[in-house]
This record gives sequence, C-alpha cells and structure tokens, in this order.
Amino acid sequence: MTTTIYNSTEFEAKLMAIYDSRLKQWPIPYNSIFLDTSYGKVHVIISGPKDAPPVLLLHAAGMSASSWLYNIEGLNLHYRTYAIDNIGEVGKSALNDLDSFPNDGKALNDLYTEISDKLEVGNAYVIGASNGGFIATNYALYSPERVKKLVLLGPMGVTPATDSTIQKIEQSALPDTQLSPEDMLRWALGDNPRVLEAYGEWFGLVMGGTRPRVAAPIPFAPEQLQTISCPVLLILGEKDNLVGDPTKVKELAQNIPDIQIEILNSGHLISADQPYIVNNLIYEFFEQR
Repeated sequence: MTTTIYNSTEFEAKLMAIYDSRLKQWPIPYNSIFLDTSYGKVHVIISGPKDAPPVLLLHAAGMSASSWLYNIEGLNLHYRTYAIDNIGEVGKSALNDLDSFPNDGKALNDLYTEISDKLEVGNAYVIGASNGGFIATNYALYSPERVKKLVLLGPMGVTPATDSTIQKIEQSALPDTQLSPEDMLRWALGDNPRVLEAYGEWFGLVMGGTRPRVAAPIPFAPEQLQTISCPVLLILGEKDNLVGDPTKVKELAQNIPDIQIEILNSGHLISADQPYIVNNLIYEFFEQR
C-alpha cells in the first residue's frame, strides 16, 4: 500500500532539504507547528506580531508554505501570518491515508475551518496563490463570515484556463512527452531569472518525484462568484501561461461583486516574481475602508 506522495525517500529528502534551507532564510522569527486534523498533520509557519491582524497564506500547487519567503518580511510589518502547507502536496503536512483527502469544495472548507479553529483564527484576511487561490475562493464561498478580505494571485478556479492547464501538466508527466524539463519550467514559471534559479531544482523534483492528492481546481461558475460577499483583490501576470490571457480572466472574475483587478509584468509565481509590488498592493487593499 502506498503511504506517501513521494516516489522515493530520496526525492522527499531532497525536497525537505530545500524547504529547510528556505526556512533558514526566513527573515522574521517564526514558529513551525503541526496541527492534528481530520486528514492528518498540517504544518503551519507562524510569524509576525502576536497582536497584529491575522492573514492566512495559501500557497501555489507544489510550492509549499516556504514559497512565501519573498513576501513575509513586508507582510509581517503589519500582519501576523499563518503560512499553511496544503495537505496532500509537497511540504511538511502529511496525510494519514492517501485514499482520504479533501477532494471537493465542502471537504476543503471543513478542513480549513478546522485548521483556523485550531489556530484560534476566526475572521481573517486570506491570500491565495494559484491552487491556493482556488482554496481561498472556496473558503470565501462556504465560510464568508471567516474571510475579511481576499487576495488572489494568479488563481486557479477563477479563470477559464484551468482545465487546459491541468491537461498540459498531465501531458508533461507522460513517458513519451515531447516537453523538455526546461520548456516545462519556463512555461510554468515564466522567464524571470531569479524565479527560475530559486525554483528550478524544486520544480523538477516535484514534477518527477511526487503524486499529489488534492482536489481538482474546477473553475467556479459565474453564479458562484456572484455570491462572494467580501472585497477581493485579483492580481494577474500578463505572462502567466497557467492562468492565460488576463482579458479573458477578467471577464469571468468580474462576476465577483466587489473586485479590484491588477495586472503585473509577471509569470505565474507573481508573489515571488514581483514581491515588492505585490506586498504594496496587498497592504493598500487591506487598509482600504
């Protein structure tokens, strides 16, 4: 019986070594904790002033909570952050049973409600990147009373390109694929040299060495988006191949009643590609009355 998402202990060890090296670079004192949940242990990196407003950080698929390294110092000037390793993906969270994971909207909401309760975080700001944006949007739909404001960075689920993105990623994993690792890396992450250097090795290990167990980020219907009651900041990258043409994304996203849309010169990992601009946009958005 398969008991881990990693193809081998070697893959896991290499990825965790990179993860730990990022934690050593964490510019703010932090606590690394594990929560017992209905699905297994969930790892959370907590940093920032204890009396500051809480922010949940939900990472992009395959990137782990450590991917907020480039934003955390700026965010922690004003907020207490909770960077969560999504269970069923690469990171320090671990499923009890690979056949039991949150695989639909209600289950995802129940898990993140459970996590928030254990963190003693009720109403919070929520920031989600890529698949984390899908999870964050789902959370706002199911538990609107818990989300004060929502920031979506190149999110899945709020874009019409989600299905084609999943197909492209699945194609890259086939034995006879014609996509080289370098081509896939640049397609997924863009052409920013700093991002490619920071995530190139990690991305290759994740693509070749893990079998995630997560809910598919199926696009939300317009009528679902129309029910989101909190203010939303949507940040898109004009060179984001996973999300696609920002113009088409805006057509769907504008179903959200209270939405602000910004488009940056960025690939998919917007928070790492343009951290200072992203942090400033987030701060201004959160401080708006």
